[in-house]
Parts: sequence; structure tokens; C-alpha cells
Amino acid sequence: MNRRFVAALLVVLALGLFQAGNSASLAGGAPVQASAPPSGKNTDSSDVKFARTTFTKLANGDQAVAGDIDWEHFKASGQDIGAIYNSFHDEPNHKAFRKSFISSFSKSFRDTGARAESLKNWKVKSSNGNQTVVSGETLSKSHLLITISKKSSNKKMAGIQSGP
Repeated sequence: MNRRFVAALLVVLALGLFQAGNSASLAGGAPVQASAPPSGKNTDSSDVKFARTTFTKLANGDQAVAGDIDWEHFKASGQDIGAIYNSFHDEPNHKAFRKSFISSFSKSFRDTGARAESLKNWKVKSSNGNQTVVSGETLSKSHLLITISKKSSNKKMAGIQSGP
């Protein structure tokens, strides 16, 4: 597949990622500052910080976030992004995919009126040895769930979805 096809596919895919009702809950009003994670045994501040920082970079279109995403296994809003990424077998197409996805995701996210800074009450929702799910609360009290995969000492964002 050529790079133009990849870019077109990603634009279509990214436009669907935040069209759901939960994305609207991130929009509107003045940005709410993300609060520090609550204290307690269910919070690993390094995972919370990683999820918050990585999502903010992705939402803002910062291409440096590419190294923080587990592209081979990445899922976003029920879409298996990893399967699409893995269908390309050379680095030039992988690089084009990463760049296009980040740009398209950011544009789609911003086009909804949403802002990453509107998420608050970040905390660990669940954790096991291989992954952690971090939750950020939206203005409407729904949650954005970010899955972090842990391989050795490396953390990568492996998923984004809306949740309770």
C-alpha cells in the first residue's frame, strides 16, 4: 500500500474515534486543570503521569509521542490500530502510518472541541504485572481509559477507550 492510501485510511479512521457522545463531554467551557492523582493504594503515580502525558501529547499532535505508543498492539475506541499498522511490512510505511495517525487523531480530537487539559481526577483503575489501565474523568463524569503495556522496564500506551 502506498503512503497516500495510508494517510486517507487514517483520516477516515481518526474521524470516527471521537465522534461518539463521550467526546463531547471533554469540550466546552474553560479548561479544567488536571488534578494530581488521589493518594491511596490504587494509584501508581508513574503510570498516571505516563498516561496523562502521553495522551496529552497525542491529543496535541506532538509527533514525539510515537515512541510512547505500542503500535503493534494499539487499540483505540474499539479499532485494532495495531492490525492496520502490522499490515505494512517496511519502515517507510510504518513511519508514514505513525505520523498520519498522530496528526489525524489530534485533528479529529480538536475538531470535537475537546481538550486534553479538561480531563481530571486521573487514577489507576486496574493493574497487573503486564498492564495498567489509567482513568481520566471528563467534564460529564464519564472516563477516558488508557491502557499501558509494560514490557521489561518500558511503558507504552496500548489503548484508548471511553468507559464508565
